[in-house]
Amino acid sequence: MPYCTKCGTELSDHDKFCFKCGAPTAASVQEDSAKTVISDMPQSQHMPPDASSMPPASAPSQQQQQPAAQPQQQSRDNLGWYKFLIYFGLFAGAIWNLITGILYLTGAIYELADGSASVVYHVFPSLKTVDMIFGVTCILLAAYGIFVRTMLAKYKKHSLICLYMLYVIVIVVEIIYIAAALNVMSKVVKVGLTDVMDAQTVASIIMQFVFLFISVAYFSNRKAMFDK
Repeated sequence: MPYCTKCGTELSDHDKFCFKCGAPTAASVQEDSAKTVISDMPQSQHMPPDASSMPPASAPSQQQQQPAAQPQQQSRDNLGWYKFLIYFGLFAGAIWNLITGILYLTGAIYELADGSASVVYHVFPSLKTVDMIFGVTCILLAAYGIFVRTMLAKYKKHSLICLYMLYVIVIVVEIIYIAAALNVMSKVVKVGLTDVMDAQTVASIIMQFVFLFISVAYFSNRKAMFDK
């Protein structure tokens, strides 16, 4: 049992003041001291933080909100060369091969050069066979060019390989024709490479090389387009 520190009167545990002399008890003194300590503390130490004073949560950036673009969509962003091939380049190449094939197959190629097919074939009989084989091959290449164009337009899986093969085959066929014609003509008269290779043939070979290199470079990072 607690006692009054001033007059010695016996007190209960819950008394805050002596009922005889009015002096504060020890429990009352401790409670007042605790209130004084709390009141002397800075407000920020015993108050909950104000939500308005907290920094706003950073919103996700636009780059984080947007999903990453699909590789196939990225590869279709710039389709300039692709559209040129399917809408003009391969059609023009097919027409060129078709006309060339007909000219060599009929011998009309010599009429364009102010000559006569009958005279040429009379001097070089074996050349007619070489020209006919070359003409048929050119017509087949024209059909193959349309086939490649259709595959590219439909984004077929192996269309790029077919495209590269088209250019390579045209180059090889023209070189083989030059070699064969030179071999046939050199058995009759002395001829040189310039007698067989005209400006049209040289331009065609150079153009095929250029188209091949451009296509390989252009489609090297766009292979994902052709997945059907």
